[in-house]
Amino acid sequence: MNLPRLKPRADVAYFGTFGYEWDPLQLIAQEKAEMRKQIVFMKTYRQLISQGTFYRLQNPFSHNEASWMVVSRDRKEALVGYYAILCQVNGPYTRVRLTGLDPDVRYLVNDEAIYYGDELMHYGLITDHHENGDFTSQLFVLKAL
Repeated sequence: MNLPRLKPRADVAYFGTFGYEWDPLQLIAQEKAEMRKQIVFMKTYRQLISQGTFYRLQNPFSHNEASWMVVSRDRKEALVGYYAILCQVNGPYTRVRLTGLDPDVRYLVNDEAIYYGDELMHYGLITDHHENGDFTSQLFVLKAL
């Protein structure tokens, strides 16, 4: 098994029942360590995922991409998942336009950049899927400031 393939599986599983559908006895030590980190992430955000409002942003049946998000009831926290199914060679950067945020609130995205809610809903988040190959994913954690 290829260790980078754990990330897309986990990024999808966070929004569902968090099942990998793999035999844990077949994993190497590195994969087990990575899964432990992913379990910590899931435990951190499980209340948001289970009790927040879910939005499907891009339909995988009509595009080569899928994305969805969950927003807390008070709109102070959100988790966004972006999934590229097949890589486009020299494809353009794409944007994921969000929904359900407070337009007047500033959000810290992945502890790196700050955007207003209206920016994220109108312009969106830029993805970097074309550099990572087929079946890639990105997660964005948003926290209101």
